[in-house]
Amino acid sequence: KTLLKCITWLSALTNCLIFGYTSGQLMHYLPDFYVVDEMGMMRLRANKGWLIIFIIFGMERALIYLGLLLNAVIPDTPEDVLNEIERKHWYYENEARKGRLSNAFAKTKKKQ
Repeated sequence: KTLLKCITWLSALTNCLIFGYTSGQLMHYLPDFYVVDEMGMMRLRANKGWLIIFIIFGMERALIYLGLLLNAVIPDTPEDVLNEIERKHWYYENEARKGRLSNAFAKTKKKQ
């Protein structure tokens, strides 16, 4: 679980780097930062690299903050699942009080 979370958070950085350095989208969004060289390839203008890096890492930070916000807002376990678990516990407690499920109730408590 921890490994998947690390991969997820690191993917924000790698995706921004791919977007900034290998994708042509940034060249289309910010054409003033690029110049066509003698081979017909688009290259960064002189002294504009720091701004591109600032934009890329700014987007990466924005994605991380958005991920943290979504992680805080969306619960880990859906409410209907929590309600179903609570309903089952209530049922087992009721049946245990009646003496019908004393063994079953004890087994479910040990599993949790």
